Amino acid sequence: MKSIRAFTLIELLTVIVIIAILASVVALVAGPVQRNSQMVQGMSNMKQLGSGFMNYAGAHDGQLPGPGDPQPSFGSANSPTEIEAWYNVVPELAGGRALRDFTNAAEFFKKGNLLFVPAAKYPANSNVPLFGIAMNDRLRVSADGGTLEDSAVRLPNFGAASRTIIFMETGVPGEDRLPGQGGYTGSSAGNPRNLAARYKRPSTTDPDSLRESLTNLLFADGHAASLPAKDVITGGATAYYPQLSEQGGQGKVCWTLDPEAKP
Repeated sequence: MKSIRAFTLIELLTVIVIIAILASVVALVAGPVQRNSQMVQGMSNMKQLGSGFMNYAGAHDGQLPGPGDPQPSFGSANSPTEIEAWYNVVPELAGGRALRDFTNAAEFFKKGNLLFVPAAKYPANSNVPLFGIAMNDRLRVSADGGTLEDSAVRLPNFGAASRTIIFMETGVPGEDRLPGQGGYTGSSAGNPRNLAARYKRPSTTDPDSLRESLTNLLFADGHAASLPAKDVITGGATAYYPQLSEQGGQGKVCWTLDPEAKP
């Protein structure tokens, strides 16, 4: 009878080491691929929202949709005061679902929802809508630092439409923050302090690396782009002022209708 040869301990350890190395290689390859896929999907959603935004402005003589409640609930999004809120009208005009069409977080935080950002780390226990995409709330800042009337926030009034932010990716509670930022709330109102730069090397906490990370943005002329966070906000998480290079600024974007206004 032939004897059955058993693996020696050395052979078993060698196999285990080889499997561990292969698993590490797969993880190294899969991580960037997944992040790239998430970024592409996030950009696709942003572009679709851009088409809805342009459709709305085109049908309303250049008027922008309303900002809505910064922290709406699934129930309040269906109230009469929210009819023209951007998170209702823009997704709908882009062929998606308005916020008022959702009744719970399980539906909202799902692929297919144009307001869902695949790379965002939504908390598992949320019972309110959290926004990984938000509308720039600095659009209503006047040149003297006051607040513009809604009627003034129209596309013909933009001084640098191709570089003025309309929609931006924003952070949700628990996500990594950029230097100078406070806690994220998932607000529907976007600003420099809740800008999210999600597309980065994994597990980096180095401030310079975080500022090199990319964020997806939609601009007032309807185009979308991914820019490093350092081109969008300062190291203290504020808008550059002066905003644009032709004014002596260091940023590549504009946060306000008037490029010379202080955000």
